[in-house]
Amino acid sequence: MERTLRAKWVVVFLALAACGGRRERAPAADAGRDGSAGAEPRAAIEDLPAAPACAERACEPVTIATLPIDRGTALALDGAGFAYVGELYGDRIFRVPLAPGAPTPPTVLYRSPGRDIGALEVRGDLLRWSSSAAGAIYEAPLAGTGPIRVVADGMPGIWGFATDERWIYWADFGGAVPGMLWKTPIGGGSSTGLGRDPTSRLATNVMLDGPGGDLVYTDRTPRLLRVSPAGGPPTVWIQLPGRRESHGLAQDATHVYLETLSANEVLRIDRQTRRIERFARTPAAPAAIAVDDTHVYWIDYIGPVTLRAQRK
Repeated sequence: MERTLRAKWVVVFLALAACGGRRERAPAADAGRDGSAGAEPRAAIEDLPAAPACAERACEPVTIATLPIDRGTALALDGAGFAYVGELYGDRIFRVPLAPGAPTPPTVLYRSPGRDIGALEVRGDLLRWSSSAAGAIYEAPLAGTGPIRVVADGMPGIWGFATDERWIYWADFGGAVPGMLWKTPIGGGSSTGLGRDPTSRLATNVMLDGPGGDLVYTDRTPRLLRVSPAGGPPTVWIQLPGRRESHGLAQDATHVYLETLSANEVLRIDRQTRRIERFARTPAAPAAIAVDDTHVYWIDYIGPVTLRAQRK
């Protein structure tokens, strides 16, 4: 399905308002998109086994840094000891040392031309980010020296995204077809709809499951969905127990890591067995997640936005 998404600004803002851009409440306090209550009953939270490697106190979450923003939904790592955090309802992108108690505090690396930063991605020596307000993806050097350039635009309602050498794959949170997965050529051009589950009211985060693999994405329901980069009907890859709301995604060679907004937890899913484990509990709704060789990192959605980590 080919179509060019050149929406007017008013369409972008109206779509965001209608599809979850509520500023007065955190997602964990909102009613679920499927009509379920946002607060998760305790009994439903307890029905997952804890990850064996993190049954000790040494695996409890630690605080890396607290940032001076009210809302945060974007996180990426550069593999060189720094994390990047994007501001929702604002335009700041922070660079944060990953060592706890680092003498250098978080600093503002860039002010985005478009507000409402939905996702971040490190590609080589470049940082890419999406602006839901502008319907665009930007990139700039990791060094923080600019210039900022537009990678692609005409994507109203964009939230999470993933890229390969040719394409941007992005989740429609509140644009022309909420819940749709799209792909857009890097450099701009017509967007192609890949697939939408008929029950999805929005799509939030997306990742490529390895080179040439399927797209895995979340839609704020108790499931993870898959769709081919070539397009087709999405399928349910994982069904979460209880009324958990799937949100942020990350991966390593053996596991997929997932945040659940309503249950205040980080889950991990074995790629081979699809076993679901509770990796961590966190005091505030987690909103973005990233992993490296030794740790899992996430940020709280509500202010003060805190970057936390737990050893694998």
